Amino acid sequence: MHYLPFAVLQDSSGQYLGMKYCLSLAPSATVLGFCLTKGDSFLQVPRKDLKILAFANPDLGNRKSNLPFAEKEANSLKRYFPDVKIFTEKSATETQVYAQSANFQQILFSCHGVFDDNFPLLSALLLAPDSLNDGRLEAHEIFGLKLNAFMVVMSACETGLGKVRGGDEVVGLSRSFIYAGASSLMSSLWKVDDLATAVLVKRFFRYLAEGKSRAEALVMAQKVVYKEINPYPAFWAAFTITGDFR
Repeated sequence: MHYLPFAVLQDSSGQYLGMKYCLSLAPSATVLGFCLTKGDSFLQVPRKDLKILAFANPDLGNRKSNLPFAEKEANSLKRYFPDVKIFTEKSATETQVYAQSANFQQILFSCHGVFDDNFPLLSALLLAPDSLNDGRLEAHEIFGLKLNAFMVVMSACETGLGKVRGGDEVVGLSRSFIYAGASSLMSSLWKVDDLATAVLVKRFFRYLAEGKSRAEALVMAQKVVYKEINPYPAFWAAFTITGDFR
């Protein structure tokens, strides 16, 4: 069930569930309760006052790994939020995550992500290496972050996957960010198209800035991709909201 994209389920007329309803997920009722309690502190804060930290198109030393639309995606956030700090290419490092993340309420990772099915705590977001860190922001390292985040967005491949353990818990990147202090996060279930993702994330943050809930903002952004980029579910249905949907 954790791997099922509910947005692509269809009713008797063939309409996608994700085009009709706002959807959100939770690994367990306990985790959902934690996320809602954490999210209460943001309910009275104007959305535009929530600072954004973005890591986009990190330099992995291989041209084939470049994500040119990722930088445009990150820069577009400045249209909707006055306080946006962006690290790109060689500056988009794991070291900067450790140094900066505690001071921002919204964090965007526009990068590659990998899921390790055998060792889920080694699943990682791939950032630029430097003299201090190898650039692999792994799940077990994310557990150690101290976040106070309204939203973490992982605009990357396979970031929503996790290993199902006893008690219906999921260990992976999503679980790690919630434990670290994120009340809500957006992640993907499969490898996603660069252009479609950039459009979806840009629209998602635009609708957030306009006051939509996180679940509403996602379905509205997915509809834009469905109508203007490609209606095939592979282009829009990978992304899910986990945690506080408000």
